[in-house]
Amino acid sequence: MWQFEQSPRIDLPDVTHVVAQINHHTDFFHSDIPITVNRAPGQLPLMGMPNSEQLLYWLLATATFVAAQPDPEPNLTIWDLRLNETEREPFVTWPIATIMPSEAALDYAEAHTLLTANTHQQWLAYVAGVLVVLQREQGLHFAQGLRLLIASNIPADPRFGATTALTVATMNAVCAVYDLPLDGSEIALLCHRVEHEVVGNSASIARQVTAIYGEQDQLVSFQGKLAESPITLPLPTDLSLWVINVDSHRTDGEMVRIAALMGCHIMADLAPPNPKGIAVDDTLITSWANIQPSEWFTHYQEHLPPMLDGATFRLHYGNTTKSELSVDVERIYPVRRATEHMIYEKHRTQLFQAILQASPHSTDHASLLGELMYQSHISYRACGGVTDEEDDLVTLIRNAGAVVGLYGARVSIDNTVVVLAHRDAEETLHGLIEQHQQETGCNTKLLTGSSPGAMAFEVFWLLYDTIM
Repeated sequence: MWQFEQSPRIDLPDVTHVVAQINHHTDFFHSDIPITVNRAPGQLPLMGMPNSEQLLYWLLATATFVAAQPDPEPNLTIWDLRLNETEREPFVTWPIATIMPSEAALDYAEAHTLLTANTHQQWLAYVAGVLVVLQREQGLHFAQGLRLLIASNIPADPRFGATTALTVATMNAVCAVYDLPLDGSEIALLCHRVEHEVVGNSASIARQVTAIYGEQDQLVSFQGKLAESPITLPLPTDLSLWVINVDSHRTDGEMVRIAALMGCHIMADLAPPNPKGIAVDDTLITSWANIQPSEWFTHYQEHLPPMLDGATFRLHYGNTTKSELSVDVERIYPVRRATEHMIYEKHRTQLFQAILQASPHSTDHASLLGELMYQSHISYRACGGVTDEEDDLVTLIRNAGAVVGLYGARVSIDNTVVVLAHRDAEETLHGLIEQHQQETGCNTKLLTGSSPGAMAFEVFWLLYDTIM
């Protein structure tokens, strides 16, 4: 039976569960070689917009574990326990030389083609891509093989950071197996390269940094360069966050981002030039968002069209220069509202953080935080980023109010309802969720709790005890 070489630094209930899962599949690993295990949590953006300078993330209690072990056979063998009850293939074995050729590392285009070719095994790119990146960027190479076991209770949905957690846990486990000393910032950059270069995602590096540096029951705040160490902000001890997944049709959050970027191009063309400079670059969408709400209202709002079709925009500005977001010529975009949302959202996020940093906290602080969430929700709804079913649930929560310990709610940029409430409000939330299900027919799932990031949790080792 596999036993801890030394108990994990942080005691979490899912650790015991994953060790039990490993022991349920003892024939997968070699009993004479230690196993290294890492854990990376799911996550959700609370305030802010993707690729912006001001973001707040929350770590979930759900997580992905990756157990790694060197294999004398020169194969990469992966078993994803999440997929055993699905139609996708959970077990993969490849010659290690396919992923890590001895003569030279795969270039990223080759790796992308190889690892994303099978639509039923797209998840492989997040795992095997770690080896590709470590060989290219760190010179890691080994003739022996590697066995990886994956276990996760994060909903299989990119909104909850499942793929980021998978990449981070794999990277940490592999680096520990081969004694590759990298700090958190280096790990984050390498994991981002896996998702960006190998998988082909354009997501911000904030997700990787959050999964690595985040702390339990604390928000992760980003300011300026997203690859740098973030600030962690503890919630007041009597408050917590809940995440509610409403099973309804999804809105197109990318559409809001594109509309805001279109507004950025138009603003950059206005005279006189903004003294702060407006950068047309969706890798950050930052400098133009430094415009204060008062400046927006005074100098820019009336010059941006409420709605603009993609064909007219491309005629004047091309296909969003320097952006990976493509303007659809057949679509009409809410340019003014989306641009306004981005500007005001940064301001709301700054205020949210300032209130959290104030001490001591009071009920008034909780109400102010909740009001900022409601303002964000209404603004995002006006851009078309919220479904009717999600809006109905937020309305139920708002009507119940602070008198029952519910201070704020909003639909996040990832189309989930996030609730700020008293720590004892879970029963009340369950009641409102049940009411919402009866009124709308939508299935909902409540995610509770928080957990630490991969850096705080660290890796742990398992040894096989034949006496047990």
